[in-house]
Amino acid sequence: MGSTAMQRTDGALDAIPVNNIGLDDIQTFDAFCKRYPDIANEARLRWWIFHRESNGIEKSGAVVKKAGRWYVVVPRMKNWILQAA
Repeated sequence: MGSTAMQRTDGALDAIPVNNIGLDDIQTFDAFCKRYPDIANEARLRWWIFHRESNGIEKSGAVVKKAGRWYVVVPRMKNWILQAA
């Protein structure tokens, strides 16, 4: 699992503390899609955002909105994807 997340006894991953996330871990949608094209394209990310209340992506901290723009927090996105699998 790595040192950035801890496995709980119920199988869920605990949130990664803010001080364990660097600026390089925060990417625009475009940058994330270019770096990880097999994970998601921009349309898929926007679909996930649209359904954020039911899928838990925003609550997980995998995406954040700042000044009207959405960003992906890569380590938390990885955890969210693994939890949803």
